Formats: sequence, C-alpha cells, structure tokens
Amino acid sequence: MKKDYRVPGAEAWRFAFPFATVPKGARVLIYGGGIVGKTYVEEIRRTRHCRIAALADKRPWSVNLEGVRIISPEGIVSEKFDLLLIALERQDWAVEVWRNLREMGVRERKMRWIDPGRENS
Repeated sequence: MKKDYRVPGAEAWRFAFPFATVPKGARVLIYGGGIVGKTYVEEIRRTRHCRIAALADKRPWSVNLEGVRIISPEGIVSEKFDLLLIALERQDWAVEVWRNLREMGVRERKMRWIDPGRENS
C-alpha cells in the first residue's frame, strides 16, 4: 500500500516542486518538514528527478518520512548536497532560515527558495 505523505486537511495541490530550478540527478537537501517539504519529497519520489540527501527541520523528532534521513539544521554543515531547497510557504520564514544558514556557513549559491504556491486554475 502506498503511503500518503500529505498532511490531513492541507491543500497539498497548492504546492509545486521547482523542477526547473533543480538539475536532474542533483543531491537535494530539503529544509522544512511541513506540508511543503512533504509535498516536495512525494514529487521527488514520484518522478525520481533528483535524490534526497536529507530533510532538515528545527523539530526533527516531529517529522516522520519513511526512507528519508531527518536531521537538525545544525547538521546541515556536515552534509553533502548540491542544492538546499527551503521548503517553506511563507517568504518571511524562508528569509529568516536563509540568514541563519548563511551564518552557519552554508554557501549562498547552494540555497534556493522558490515560492511553492501554485495557481488554482
């Protein structure tokens, strides 16, 4: 039976994985274990467009995704990845995370936040 990684009651159809930004086959570290992060994981699994290096969340104990290594933000600096996707819906949260990651030494060129909102048409 296929696992459903959507958060009950959430409108997962509103979020889109940024395929155009992520090179095929790249090792991607996802920051954020909420609905956006879980939607990204599901789309990566479905398409096999890239590989998931890990998923980081400020509350790693609260995220449960079978087959995905969950780490704390502090663990990011020791990870090997090609691209870090900040999987947060709100831009102000993404900017705060981006600043914190820069202070930790994550290179700016390796981080991306793409507005995950999708038109409802």
